[in-house]
Amino acid sequence: MSEKVERNFVLFKILYQFFFALSFPTYVLFLRDGGMNPNEIGIVNTMFMIAVCLFEVPTGVVGDRFGRKKSIITGLGITSFGFLWYFLSASLWMYVAAETILALGVSFISGSLQAWLKDTLDFHNGKKSFGVVWSNGEKFAHLAGVVGGTLGAFMGSWLLSLPWLVAAIGSLGLTILCIFIVDESYFRHTELTWKESWNEAWRLFKTGFRFAYQKKEVRYFFLLTSLTFFAFQPLNQQWSLYFEQAFGLKSIMFVWVGMSLCLFLGSHTVSRLLRNKKHSEMQLLFIAQTLTTVLVLTMSSQDSRWLVLLFFCLHEAPRGSWNSLSESYLQHQIPSEIRATMGSIASLVTKLGAGLGWFLSGLLLEKIPILNCWLFSGVCLALTLPLFFLLRRR
Repeated sequence: MSEKVERNFVLFKILYQFFFALSFPTYVLFLRDGGMNPNEIGIVNTMFMIAVCLFEVPTGVVGDRFGRKKSIITGLGITSFGFLWYFLSASLWMYVAAETILALGVSFISGSLQAWLKDTLDFHNGKKSFGVVWSNGEKFAHLAGVVGGTLGAFMGSWLLSLPWLVAAIGSLGLTILCIFIVDESYFRHTELTWKESWNEAWRLFKTGFRFAYQKKEVRYFFLLTSLTFFAFQPLNQQWSLYFEQAFGLKSIMFVWVGMSLCLFLGSHTVSRLLRNKKHSEMQLLFIAQTLTTVLVLTMSSQDSRWLVLLFFCLHEAPRGSWNSLSESYLQHQIPSEIRATMGSIASLVTKLGAGLGWFLSGLLLEKIPILNCWLFSGVCLALTLPLFFLLRRR
């Protein structure tokens, strides 16, 4: 049974990543084409991060209280509507509304997906650990991202809004599929009155935050994660702008393929290392963070656009290991009762850092060249490295 759970999870990750990746390569270009300047682009995505911060914990409580399957399916339906709204958008506030809808959908899925996988594997006495299964899902998701992003970049070269429409239709199909492939038959919903349900939800909410604050391994890890995603945002926001200027719009598709293949390499390496169990997740995270830092600093100092492209793609490999390693580490630290809630809190602190980083990267881009913005990212990543030694002492 655990093999079926793993297959269904991998299928979900492949399709989910494919539909999201359709818009990734041309996202910033789509907003720019809609009349947004760098500062407004920063505002649009920052609103997504703010909305996620507002929605994450309440939706995580919903997952723990009413079932992770219901939360995942609800999130997919809302996400499909968000993609459709983006397709129809043509102004700053319509883009902000689309990001808010997508944030709500993503919030229902984050936390609940990890919780569903971990508890389902435990229930069926899975032969593979959560970390191995999750990293396998990430690995195939990156391959799906290659295909989805390449197709999206091709569609975007004809009509920049088209990837959003295709993503909306595909996500709706995935919503229906998950009714059948996400099995949570072991979950027992306790019938409570509205008042009792509210009290129970509030209890889970307080328990999750108290746990995150009191357990030092989790508290310092959240700080590390938030700072890391803060540092990544200039890279995430500006890569398509840089390579469009350097090689032209049609190059975005090929750059995306190179990036995604390196992400796949990172995830594949992690799945092998976690299976061998010779190194802890935190040790592997430190190695990955160090490699990422070195590659970003090296990239930002290059004069040749070809060397920038080379180091940009290479830095995606250690970055590709981050999600698998961090999820595996976190799931080993938290109890089942509040697993979805804690997953949502983890997503919340990540989005806080990412939102601030995205907004700041828009402001920086109006003042300094892109490579200098990426130098700023490398310095910020270097400043996170001492936190790993603090975690080791805990």
